[in-house]
Amino acid sequence: MDASVWERAFGPDVPLSLLAADTDRVKEYVFESARLHEVRGASAQLSALNEVDLPALVQGQFSLPPASILFAGGGSALLVVPTDVAGPLASAIQHRYLQVTGVATISVVHHPLAPGQLEHGLPPRHPGFGGLVAWLGYRLRLAKESRPVLPFLSIPAYVQACTSCQRRPATQEVPDPDGETRLLCEVCRRKADLGRGEKPRYLQAFEAFLRSSAADTPYARALQARPGTPETAPSLEEIGQASAGRARGYVGLIYADGNGVGQWLEACRTPEEFASRSQDLRRASEHAVFGALARWLQPWEGRCSDRMVRWLHPVEIVAIGGDDVFLVVPGDVALDVAATTCQRFGDLFGGALTMSAAVLVMPQRFPIYYGREVCEALLKHAKAAGRRGQSGQAPPAMIDFQVVSGDTSLTSDLEAYRRQAYRLHGDFREVLTERPYQIARLQALLQLARWMRSSRFPSSQLYQLRRAVAEGGWIRSGNWHRYQLVRAQGEGSPYREFHERLSRGLELDGAHAPWRWSEGRFSTPVADLAEMLDYVRPE
Repeated sequence: MDASVWERAFGPDVPLSLLAADTDRVKEYVFESARLHEVRGASAQLSALNEVDLPALVQGQFSLPPASILFAGGGSALLVVPTDVAGPLASAIQHRYLQVTGVATISVVHHPLAPGQLEHGLPPRHPGFGGLVAWLGYRLRLAKESRPVLPFLSIPAYVQACTSCQRRPATQEVPDPDGETRLLCEVCRRKADLGRGEKPRYLQAFEAFLRSSAADTPYARALQARPGTPETAPSLEEIGQASAGRARGYVGLIYADGNGVGQWLEACRTPEEFASRSQDLRRASEHAVFGALARWLQPWEGRCSDRMVRWLHPVEIVAIGGDDVFLVVPGDVALDVAATTCQRFGDLFGGALTMSAAVLVMPQRFPIYYGREVCEALLKHAKAAGRRGQSGQAPPAMIDFQVVSGDTSLTSDLEAYRRQAYRLHGDFREVLTERPYQIARLQALLQLARWMRSSRFPSSQLYQLRRAVAEGGWIRSGNWHRYQLVRAQGEGSPYREFHERLSRGLELDGAHAPWRWSEGRFSTPVADLAEMLDYVRPE
């Protein structure tokens, strides 16, 4: 967009400002409750504020053209507006957020532009439009960290606290999807009402994708086989019940985020390029997620928590904002959905951008806000591993995962937990995990797990090997493994085929298998395979 575009939009010689906005503590607001329909309602609120209310405010109340919005999504926005409008528009945006949510706030900063700054940025440190956006981003982070007042509703003595958030006074009784009645505050009531209302926008977009771009997938064929469309899952319980076998009752949380996206956007030379790349990011994230769900999921029918038999989408798309994704899926497809999402995202950008992900498989009764904290730690670990040793190129897509059973001691302090659970303390200090995985190796491990389940490989042999590596280290467990291979002579031996698939798919040196010597230490994927085995759906 050259200067003539803005002259046509706002008139000649009109001073312009760049305005940036970002929702404060967005995850804390969305995952404040353990109830899925309230999480859904909070996400829908913020999505509507970004994608419906903001354009209506800009084009309606302030009579600005649509071109003034360069990006709006995922809780953030970037606009070019006349300088005399920037201040009132910032106040109106902040007021609208509080009006709709009751407590959620948004930080807004704006900067008047000198002639030529839209095209040239702030050389030499911040050249181009992308550099200008990066500089304004620093100001936005400072504004978020120095916000003087946050909305707070105290709970007076003898007043019942909200049974959902436990932070604000309850104001009314509200029926739950399972038929129970709960006392909710006004903020949680709004979330609950919206979460029980019409089908979320993300699910509507997914259904449209199935009709237009994925008609030959298992999910689309299941929809075509009967009239109507599935309903939204009332709670985590229905999503967990869509898992099969020992994974029944488990859900998978997937948190994915693009690698190096900030630097990619900073390279934009013009507002037009920035707006185009932002839209490309959003479309790529949606297509990657929708394609993965269509590949690995199907609608589920069964008895729900309200004792009614329903036909449902066994997925909750909490957020797809730019390159940021949060999903809830059945526990036995979570790893496959995450791997396919990251792979499709990278393919859509020809490898110029990649996406890393965290997967937490947990019982359906566990609070989703607890799962979100663990997912953040897993994603941080995955992205740090991808950046290690990378320079001048996109970091590889990495996926970290964890399975939480009822007796686990896992907390959001992932490093401390893994030091205790996955490290031996002998002379060689072996590591009992290879997480996080690059996509190709994770898919090889998933294929091995699928083969083991479909061929009825004796799981007891895997657990014996898991015990051997944990108790004997690389020397004793390696000897035990080779002894089992000698015993398993002959064509078609299950254990020998297991060894060959493990060594070939995970690229293990035959002399050290089932261990790998790399970066001055021994590590093994055996514990990872044993942990995921029950949470991989057979073909």
